[in-house]
Amino acid sequence: MPNTSPPTVKKELYGWIGVTVFLLVNAWFLNFNAFRGFNFFDFGCFMDATWRIMHGQKPYTDFIFFVGPVHLYMCAIFYLLFGFGKWAVLVHLVAVSSALVALTYRVARKYLSIPLAVLTSVLTGIAFYWPVSHPWYDQSAHFWGLLAFYAYLFWYPFERNRQAFWVGVLSGSAVIISLMTKTNVGTTYIPLIFFMFLISPNFQRTVPGFFVGAFSALIVLLVCLGNPAAFYNQTFQTFSIPSQTIQRFLPFVYIPTYLLNEYWVGLLVMLYAIRSHWKKVFRLLILSLGVYALAIFTTVTGSMKTTANIPLWGPFMMLVFIAVAQVRPHLTTTRRQIENSICTGLLVILSFLLICNGALRGFALEAWTYGNIDPFGTYPMKTKQLKGWLANQRTGEAVDHLVAYLDEYASKDDSLLVLTDLQILYLLTHHQSYKGIPFNFADGKVPSPGPQTEQVRRYILSHPPDWVVTHRNPLYQSLVSKIVLHLGLQEFLEKDYASITWLNDYILLKKIKDSF
Repeated sequence: MPNTSPPTVKKELYGWIGVTVFLLVNAWFLNFNAFRGFNFFDFGCFMDATWRIMHGQKPYTDFIFFVGPVHLYMCAIFYLLFGFGKWAVLVHLVAVSSALVALTYRVARKYLSIPLAVLTSVLTGIAFYWPVSHPWYDQSAHFWGLLAFYAYLFWYPFERNRQAFWVGVLSGSAVIISLMTKTNVGTTYIPLIFFMFLISPNFQRTVPGFFVGAFSALIVLLVCLGNPAAFYNQTFQTFSIPSQTIQRFLPFVYIPTYLLNEYWVGLLVMLYAIRSHWKKVFRLLILSLGVYALAIFTTVTGSMKTTANIPLWGPFMMLVFIAVAQVRPHLTTTRRQIENSICTGLLVILSFLLICNGALRGFALEAWTYGNIDPFGTYPMKTKQLKGWLANQRTGEAVDHLVAYLDEYASKDDSLLVLTDLQILYLLTHHQSYKGIPFNFADGKVPSPGPQTEQVRRYILSHPPDWVVTHRNPLYQSLVSKIVLHLGLQEFLEKDYASITWLNDYILLKKIKDSF
């Protein structure tokens, strides 16, 4: 049952003013937080992958890419409009998070009072992007999945069969886009949204619409990829190593897994509040349980640090509030009504605690604290595209040095191969990204051991680059410091390349002309 309080223009204006104030705070915080530390390993590879597609390269064909392509094209839109650099990153963050906050408020307002709708919208904005503070493919996938979820929640109950069909089309398209952004996220939205359409009174229209939207989006995206077989191989086969798959699913046998990120607290409060009238809110109960399961599944199977993977806090709490509010008209005793009010109050307190906790995780840049890495930089980058972005002192100095040297001495037609975690060098030096290799490297993991590693090795040997950037010391502890050894290229580089310049942990090599 939707919120039945009579709307007034003045009353609704107060709600949107509250949302707008938060959006301004959100933009300020993202501007403050996003440039406090540049993670060369994680940020650079996706920026380079976007650089590649903007210069005609195709993922899965021209370079190895083991996640869905949609996030790259989302990034490309902002880079096309604002150029490669801090401004495009900030606008991307603000635009996506602002759209989600506004959508959350609009959907929540259908069912909840203005204060609760604003509260859940603020929680959504903080939890979604603050702990990451960088355009990231998990968030992009959740954005499209939530679009499908919100479409269903906003238009239900459907007034006409035509409306039911087109909501199905919209939702089906959105979940496939989510799947083609990040598979472990999209695969959880698909069954949830499909089941909700299946149990709706208009299922004769919603289900066909869902399939029409899903298959249409899938066909369009696969045609645009140009090589669906390579997409399937790199995304699902090559990196789906059985031992790693088992390791990712193993946590589901442990009870603490289901207590991750405090979702269980709101769920228990809701279950207590609706215990006698759960049939009255069966649809909301299924949705709440579904989003809870979705949140746990995507957290456990994803690569993001668990404590930073909280993008569903806001939507989940919105559902919980709605379910508790929906049973209130069916409560006939004063005691039950008081219990309902207490449960609502507890959920409000929980939401404020989550807002504070999410803000702290954002301030700590929680997503980038894995492996005891300090996410905060102390060195302001000097290279134009990243100017002012704080970075690790040793790495930042090396990047600025290498960019300056290559700009002065390397022709733009010279080929460059980056065998380290500095994929960002391609776009910083305006060189074409080296084809035939993964969009990033990780010792012993990327490229995948076996045929893919041999394929990359053969390609490099048959297409020797003019310049190579790698680590000076293979014993240096990083995720990619041993990639030359992993690819079996040590003898090749020692024989055919000369050291030209170096700084800190990185070295630039140049091909010896007489060797070829």
